[in-house]
Amino acid sequence: MGQGHPLIDGNKRPAWIAAAVTCEINGVTVTATNDEAYDVTIAVASGELREVAEIVAALAPLVREG
Repeated sequence: MGQGHPLIDGNKRPAWIAAAVTCEINGVTVTATNDEAYDVTIAVASGELREVAEIVAALAPLVREG
């Protein structure tokens, strides 16, 4: 969602919200600051982070179990 263009205008915010909600549903609390969320979202949208393992590694310090 963050790299494609499913919406006419603005895919990055919905992509971040989808990721955060998925974390919360699965018992993982998102602790990212706005700046951290922005950095990860832009990295995914720009293609800097492309592989799932890379995205997981970038998100790991921004969440906590429970």
